[in-house]
Amino acid sequence: MARSRRRVILGLVDQGLSSASNALVLVAFARSSGVEQFGRLALIFLILTTLLSLTRGFLGVHLVRLGGDHRRLVVEGRFAVATGILLGLTVSLVAILVCYAIGAAPAVWVLALAPPFIIWQDVLRYYSVASGRAGSAVLSDGLWCVGSVAAVVLTALSTQVSPFHISLLWVSSAAAALLVLATTVPLPPRWRGLREWMADGRAERSSFGLEGVVSALNSVAVLAVVTAILGLSATAALRGAGTIIGPLSLLMSALPLVVIPELARGGAAHDGREAWRRLRWWGLSISLLALSIGVIALVLPSSVGTALLGETWPYAQRVLPLMALEYAALAWLHAAGAGFRLLGQGRRLLSIRVLAAVSALGAAGLLALTGDVVFVAAGLALVAMGAAVVAVIVLRGVGPATN
Repeated sequence: MARSRRRVILGLVDQGLSSASNALVLVAFARSSGVEQFGRLALIFLILTTLLSLTRGFLGVHLVRLGGDHRRLVVEGRFAVATGILLGLTVSLVAILVCYAIGAAPAVWVLALAPPFIIWQDVLRYYSVASGRAGSAVLSDGLWCVGSVAAVVLTALSTQVSPFHISLLWVSSAAAALLVLATTVPLPPRWRGLREWMADGRAERSSFGLEGVVSALNSVAVLAVVTAILGLSATAALRGAGTIIGPLSLLMSALPLVVIPELARGGAAHDGREAWRRLRWWGLSISLLALSIGVIALVLPSSVGTALLGETWPYAQRVLPLMALEYAALAWLHAAGAGFRLLGQGRRLLSIRVLAAVSALGAAGLLALTGDVVFVAAGLALVAMGAAVVAVIVLRGVGPATN
């Protein structure tokens, strides 16, 4: 029990460092750029985080489900590393070509180099936590977080720091974080049999992978619709608020990474009711944190908000309380999602995600026509609440786990 508690604590610390790192680098971007420039950079950064969501669905979910079977975990991990490297290099090459075609800013060129580093590091992070070696992940993400802290400090010390400098520091920190994991948790890629491996597990990986695709692309699509109708200031408002409350999003994504390996090792949660009984406290805790942030946002002095987000703060403050309600509901949805993953119920989870995504996109488009991003935030909160209720009800009706 003590060893299991230690693994969970280290896993949460690791996810906290990862969450803080991503939030801090966005703070650094906000402090070193204007509203519209931050909106553009925030969209690019969202695409990168979306890429991680995709790989976690296709590769990471199965790793954490194998927490109780070390031999299979190693085999799966080596194939996952090979797949992640190929995907990262491909995406980076496409991004570089796009940068050349559109004459992108220097900061964007640097971010185009990030995919191989962040995907490979993330796969090794999932493997280390699933194999009970979360301490290595903590070291890796701790180093990456130091780079993000340094970026914020630099913006405080000098007005000459630009988004290019922030991007360069962030990508360099990602490469250093990858090096830490590659040396402390050596897991060489396995190329022989990769095609057969992908074909053999296609059904399971596709269901969870598509769920990750839908969830991740929905965020991009919603922001794209809002940007097209209301402009980059609305994007800055939503992404600025997301920067403040965003760490909770990554904390929610830690549920599969932290909790599922422990439940898999113990052979627990044989059906939906048992899974929900074990996961509901995670949903409650994170939802209370989200609501607390929303309350604080109502009374936070403008000087503090401006110090965090610069010119973006007045825009973000208007939607932050409503986004807190949305995240409170998403906490329950993510807790239920961890239960679906644990039980191998990818198709049911995918169906719920599709329903939520279509509803969110429709609500964002219609409410953006009002001309006020506050109505958009309110609609997204209502959609999240409905999806959470449906997910919990469906999970509680799921039968025994499938392998």
